[in-house]
Amino acid sequence: MGSVMKKNRTPQDSDFSNARKLEYSELTLYILSYLYSLYQICTNSISDKMFLLCSGLFLLAIFLVGEIKEKLFDSATDVRRTFLIDNAYGTKKQPHSNKEFYDNKDIESGLKRILANTHESSFFTSTITKKMLPSYVLSSVVLCGITVIFLFWNGLDEVSALLLNMILSGGFVKRTVSLYQLNRSTSQIFSEFNSLASDFENNPDFSKFESRVIDLVIRYETYVCSDRVSLSNKIYRENNVLLTKEWEQHKDYYLLYK
Repeated sequence: MGSVMKKNRTPQDSDFSNARKLEYSELTLYILSYLYSLYQICTNSISDKMFLLCSGLFLLAIFLVGEIKEKLFDSATDVRRTFLIDNAYGTKKQPHSNKEFYDNKDIESGLKRILANTHESSFFTSTITKKMLPSYVLSSVVLCGITVIFLFWNGLDEVSALLLNMILSGGFVKRTVSLYQLNRSTSQIFSEFNSLASDFENNPDFSKFESRVIDLVIRYETYVCSDRVSLSNKIYRENNVLLTKEWEQHKDYYLLYK
């Protein structure tokens, strides 16, 4: 999952990339709709009929873009799961699988490699989402603050109510909550993986840990799928080399991966 990702694409990259682009488009539509509502609050220069019509078109566009984005994300997630199994067991269910995506080729094939790959993924996901959170929180606070100011200034009419509902139900606030939930859950999963690896030191019989491994892998996949958060490529690229080195050091620390 480390340095090789820059030069080797994985089967899910295309769908994840398109989903990320649609997410940016969705956010752009939210911002335009937000600015449109603010303009109406400030000037009241648009007729109620025209304002409601344009607002409805914004919401319809946001809904359609969001639906397509989620389908692409789900498709990419399915491909990623198949790729995970191919990498761990040497199968070829996913054509053109890049088996060098993960940094665990030194670990024996099978469930133990799935454990290592998911352990690595939880490390990367929890770290990247933690770095993404500050900008999302700041954006949400600023947008909510502006909305509250306009509510005090203009009162709660139809336009202000629409604006408030837009802020709370979508855009940055919703994504900030999803990002926080994913960070918290994957951090917990990473901690539990560490605990499992630590327990193995006292009882080096992997068969006794298989049920815990399966449980952790399923929980990680469930969290990633349910929150549907697109990780920042920019943050990944900036921290890729460092995170890869940290993972290698982390892996070497445990008897489980030797």
